[in-house]
Amino acid sequence: ENFPQPSIEDVEFGFRLRAAGGSIELDPEIQVKHHKRWTLRSMVHTDLFARAIPWAALLYRHPIPLDLNFKTSDRISVLLTAIAPLAAGVALLRGGAWWLAPVAALVAIAALNAALFRFLARATSRMEAALCFPLLLVYLATCVAGLAAGIVLAARPKKAYGAP
Repeated sequence: ENFPQPSIEDVEFGFRLRAAGGSIELDPEIQVKHHKRWTLRSMVHTDLFARAIPWAALLYRHPIPLDLNFKTSDRISVLLTAIAPLAAGVALLRGGAWWLAPVAALVAIAALNAALFRFLARATSRMEAALCFPLLLVYLATCVAGLAAGIVLAARPKKAYGAP
């Protein structure tokens, strides 16, 4: 009822189920395939407004689970994505060896997601897998923006119903 379109309603239900004393069993053998037509714009919009912001709002109220979308490598990739532009800004101002910081961040992101790129290379080609790196960066930047926006929105005081 809180989600007018499909997004993370299953996750929110899981949080409520656990809070009520229920348990959730995950079977990694069960897999589904979502049939969607993606464009860059629809990917960013969906990841930001239907996933990242609602996720951040949920995480503001609940402890962070250590499974699903929250592997350590995912968390570090998002952190490095937030740091890389800041490091590039410093490098622009200072020059020289400072350029190693944003480059190292990008290399680390690629290394942390090596399994994804190996899968993509097997499914397509090495060149197409490499071309997906900018898309990964867009996705991770969307996660950073959604996390920040979701926390800010969740932390705002709620107005009483009907209040201006």
